[in-house]
Amino acid sequence: MTKEIDAPHLYTQAVDACRHSPDSISIAFLQRHLKLNYASAVALMDDLISNDEVFFDLHKGQRIYKLGPRKVQTKSPTKFKKVLVALITACAAWFARGNESHLNVVRWHEPAVLRGTVYKSKYLDCCTWGIEKSKTYYSLKFKSPIRIEGILSEGLMQLDTDEIQLSYSKDVTQRLRLGQTVDISCASILFGSTGHYAKPVFCEKATILPLYNLEVKTVCHRRT
Repeated sequence: MTKEIDAPHLYTQAVDACRHSPDSISIAFLQRHLKLNYASAVALMDDLISNDEVFFDLHKGQRIYKLGPRKVQTKSPTKFKKVLVALITACAAWFARGNESHLNVVRWHEPAVLRGTVYKSKYLDCCTWGIEKSKTYYSLKFKSPIRIEGILSEGLMQLDTDEIQLSYSKDVTQRLRLGQTVDISCASILFGSTGHYAKPVFCEKATILPLYNLEVKTVCHRRT
């Protein structure tokens, strides 16, 4: 059975987040803070703007989002709810395929060795005085999703993903070849909780290793 997500509750969280960090308001900020994909964050931002919670100015062709006046009541975020329903349905179908029991597991703030394919892309780094900037990032995509779990400052968190962002350094990026399968050693697996991260999962101090005969290997030994 699929658990229904409270769209109005997420909308309220978005309003509170914007009021708490008015200089960081952006679509990327909503993605990171509420753990949404781009389409959901755009729909949510549209609702915030239509309810006068947020407005924007154009600066050199870029939207600069600002906090709107406080309102006593807000409209129902129907557009955002429709997007969430579609996403919930898609996620339920994915889990129904039985992939969950086969996920490899690593832990937050612990070392790990991960195998995947290297990709390069762009994202909006947010924010300096509310201005988003386009930046380049490298990522590692897996043949099948992995699971990251453990305790964060936000509490107990479990997250499944098929792609992580790699730390950017000349030593690593000069040796990376796009589309190449590599083993990457991560000093620590971090949660990308701000708009300065391209992905929710970040590999800190990424190092390229010789290929091992494994998909995922945690550096710390597990108890048997």
